[in-house]
Amino acid sequence: MAGASGAVGIAIVGAIVASGGLVWAGIGVSERRSERRLQARGIRVMGKVVDVRTFPTEDDLQSGSWRIVVEYEADDQTLRVVSREDSPWWDDAIGREFAVVFDPDNPASARLECDLQAGPPIVRHVAAAAIGIALLLAGLLGW
Repeated sequence: MAGASGAVGIAIVGAIVASGGLVWAGIGVSERRSERRLQARGIRVMGKVVDVRTFPTEDDLQSGSWRIVVEYEADDQTLRVVSREDSPWWDDAIGREFAVVFDPDNPASARLECDLQAGPPIVRHVAAAAIGIALLLAGLLGW
């Protein structure tokens, strides 16, 4: 009987991992589409780093990785965008210039050009979903 409960546990973990991976992959695909539209019709301007935040939690000063906050001008407004990618080398980036691409219909919708080139981590989420599906099948088939 212990083997059956272990198989059920594996199937449950697999279902959770697969569901999470598929949801995040779907979000990533949607985000990538938005970014492609932004690349195609966005306006490129230069912005300046005005703040540097630790990552993953902005209150954790020991994380060793940083995200930058870049201020840019669009439609007579001063706006800000936070980098998607974090880096251990950005702790002294204040004052540096970065290219920002913003939506002409919604200037607050913007990305750093370097983040657009990187894109969302879709492959990672699809891999998690595949592992989850494998665990789910292993549990259901009693492997």
